Amino acid sequence: MEKAKFNDHFIRFPYRKEVRENGDINNGGIDLTSEPERIGEIHEIQSWPWLRRLIEEVNLKPGHFMTFGCDFGPHETYYAGYIEFSHRPDMRQTTTDDLRILDEHFYHWVGDLYSDDKSEPHPLAYSYSSLRWEYTTLEYQGIYEKVSVWYRVTEPAAAEWLVNHLRHFLVEVYPSLPHIKP
Repeated sequence: MEKAKFNDHFIRFPYRKEVRENGDINNGGIDLTSEPERIGEIHEIQSWPWLRRLIEEVNLKPGHFMTFGCDFGPHETYYAGYIEFSHRPDMRQTTTDDLRILDEHFYHWVGDLYSDDKSEPHPLAYSYSSLRWEYTTLEYQGIYEKVSVWYRVTEPAAAEWLVNHLRHFLVEVYPSLPHIKP
């Protein structure tokens, strides 16, 4: 599957606070793995408990990943958002190969999880149609890659379902994959 290309305007983390022309504020990059007390500054997660839970669990628990940004909200006639993350500096793999196929690992897991599901659309098909994965360069304690997962849905409950599955995959499933070393 071809990886989507979206506007990704930063490659260095942490990035500076930004006030946009329309008045929106981006608080800048916050490394929650080293400054967990700053989670309250992330206004993008205040209205969405399921997005906050992903940010908390990925960053505040011992794990493989850390986040770099997120957002979610209404856009025209649908809802859209994104989550950016990568391996923590001390958990980086020797190559980016595994990170670049993280989407394949995720879809394989969703397919196995719902193998007996007969609903329409099937959860795997729904995940494929609602998520776009992008892999771009990141500079934070060295140069490596980050993942941006963009999602677009018709209602917030659908985003909650997708984000909860992504959270569970990153926090619980990925570390237990046979080729991943603790």
